[in-house]
Amino acid sequence: MALTFLAICFESVGFYISHILHEFNAWLFNYYMQIEVVLLGVVAMYFIEQVRLKRSIPVALALNFGIWVYCVFTNTIYKFADIAMVSGCFLLTAWYMIILISRLDKINAFWKQPEVWLCISTILYFSCNIPNMAMSRYGATHAHFQSGNWFQSLNAINQVLNILRYPLLAVSFWFAGREMVQETIKQ
Repeated sequence: MALTFLAICFESVGFYISHILHEFNAWLFNYYMQIEVVLLGVVAMYFIEQVRLKRSIPVALALNFGIWVYCVFTNTIYKFADIAMVSGCFLLTAWYMIILISRLDKINAFWKQPEVWLCISTILYFSCNIPNMAMSRYGATHAHFQSGNWFQSLNAINQVLNILRYPLLAVSFWFAGREMVQETIKQ
């Protein structure tokens, strides 16, 4: 829930910066990216049952933060740290695939588990963002892509992924709320 609230706040401020002030907002999303990866990493620690993997998450988050710091110091905070985003996407996709696979044993109630919907939304968004960010980086470094609307097209892909991601998160919240109500009724 906190992540959704933060996303709304950052997206609103980012929209204001880019469309009203007509300035680049990459610095804002550089910070948001790290917050999002850390929060989703902490959630993954909650759902992952294997002790070794659970213990490796903080180490992987620290390495991802190191990549982000490297990107920021070599390219400035005003250029989006796409390499850090891709590494965070890989981590989150892997962790949430592990969580989703671990839930397959409850096949009868598979679609009613809130964490399944959380995993699907996270995997869909972050796994699709890997090639999206790679294309963004490729386009920025090759002259034949620098003219035209390639960045707007890639941004549109990200917006579609967001449109798919947040309703799936809402389904996850709905099932989690339903479980809480059922637990309260049982007590």
